[in-house]
Amino acid sequence: ELMREVGVPAWKLRTLREQSRGWDDNGLARAIRLVATADADIKGQAQDASYALEKLVLEIVRSRPQRAAN
Repeated sequence: ELMREVGVPAWKLRTLREQSRGWDDNGLARAIRLVATADADIKGQAQDASYALEKLVLEIVRSRPQRAAN
């Protein structure tokens, strides 16, 4: 049912589920906002699109909750 709602095949849904592990709601929401901001920056709001992309990657990495050391 979720495959139809989202519009992706089962294998992609499994991949997305695996990739989402380790993210909490706040980190994911922050990452989505960062992507939206970077999209606008890359499309002309920022003077340096390359820096906007670099900044996006670093900020997304920081947005993911850190795992406790085992």
